[in-house]
Amino acid sequence: MAFLLLARLHVVNEATQFLPLPSAWVSVRDTLLLRNLDSISVERWTELEEEHLHSGHDAMEDEEEEKKAPQVKPLPGDDTLFTNSCHWSTEERLIRLLLRIAFLVSFNERAKLLTRFLLLSQPQRHPGMPKQFVVHRGRTFVDTYERFKHQPDSVEMFSVRFAGANGEYEEGYGQGVYRELLHCIGLEGFTAEHGLFRTTEDGFVYPNPLSFETTGDEEHLGKISFLGFMCGRSLRDGILQDVPFALHFRNALLGRRNTINNLKGFDAQLYRQLVSLVNLTEEELSLMELTFTYVDNSLGVAREYELVRGGAEMKVNTHNRLFYIDLVADYKLNREGAPQTLAFQAGLERIIHRSWLRLFDSIELFKLFGGDNSGSFDVADWKKHTVYKDPEDEHSVPVKLFWEVVESMTAEQQSALLRFATSMRRPPLLGFQFLSPPFMVYLVKNISSQRLPTASTCFSTFKLPPYTDYGTAREKILAAIEEGTTFELT
Repeated sequence: MAFLLLARLHVVNEATQFLPLPSAWVSVRDTLLLRNLDSISVERWTELEEEHLHSGHDAMEDEEEEKKAPQVKPLPGDDTLFTNSCHWSTEERLIRLLLRIAFLVSFNERAKLLTRFLLLSQPQRHPGMPKQFVVHRGRTFVDTYERFKHQPDSVEMFSVRFAGANGEYEEGYGQGVYRELLHCIGLEGFTAEHGLFRTTEDGFVYPNPLSFETTGDEEHLGKISFLGFMCGRSLRDGILQDVPFALHFRNALLGRRNTINNLKGFDAQLYRQLVSLVNLTEEELSLMELTFTYVDNSLGVAREYELVRGGAEMKVNTHNRLFYIDLVADYKLNREGAPQTLAFQAGLERIIHRSWLRLFDSIELFKLFGGDNSGSFDVADWKKHTVYKDPEDEHSVPVKLFWEVVESMTAEQQSALLRFATSMRRPPLLGFQFLSPPFMVYLVKNISSQRLPTASTCFSTFKLPPYTDYGTAREKILAAIEEGTTFELT
């Protein structure tokens, strides 16, 4: 069937790109069809998703259904699930398309749909001031987990305060500090030093299969699940985590099974060793004395795992070596870290249903959680969606100088500026129009032009002194953002 073939080709392209332009896959540009994206209900989506699951994910109905509702006799290769498609509403047609071959619709359209679903499923926040919650820098993840492990969606996180090394509270509260909290949780929780996750040679993050052996912590799976929930919460609240998940881990989050094609990017040395077995003679394989086991030497201890029942007694030969290669890849990519991956999924899917995640492929999932990895900022979009304390300030000399400085900055400096004013390192997924509260430039007119800018991250506000020349503006702005590492300067 054509759509199944197309879907499989798309998955292959994620592991080994043969079509470098993502837009080449997009073929649904029907404005009448896409107009229904804004009206798709979560209830209708769930109803059709369950029907899709019962179809076995292969788009084939069972024989009983065919007997109940006999239709026009299908041609060889036809997908019987689409027999009644001529009777579908436009909404149903779009949902079924998104459930099966979502990549035909542009990333931005799908991201907007996910954003709307997350907002609709967000719990109601009760009025009133929640209790203040204090975390210590360097212990953000531990402090937050101990306080909220049983209530990870608590509104108390919005009233977080940071304490420095000396125990004194940093200045700042509200939305900006909350964003900083979620970023720090990810920054600490996903580090290899914490023991719950590992990194590949290329710096990509995946669950540590030996998280208990590494940490000795009985709550290791609970903490991994908590991190999954925090990732979901961050995405729901429009906060991008700067955590590069490994490809095989992203595939697992999408419910996919990894194959030997995915091993190359995870463990290139093991991949080369396995592939080299294909060219060996029977005698050469016999000399290697390989069996259907895998030996892991992590943490200085050799652990042997059977790839199949009785694998220690099964010799690898020219007849079964391809089976052996597939089993080793399956073990490393799917089975070895399964308990940790399932724990993370359990937390994440309390916020984001898996079918919502499946709107995206593994490459897009990277972008969904971490934002655009190109490092570039769309300054025109940033400027377009900036507000001003006084509307007339937009055309003032200091503000014009400010934007000239921003345009001259490197991507790293622009990221530092955004963090200085909002505590976010990257722009919102769909652009600055989704930054809440919106980025504001507050021209402070009654102070010296030799002062450094300040910021109020709670309100995404950059407080700009009345600079009159480009050199001074650039010097002062860069000095401020390079020094402003905590809320004490904001």
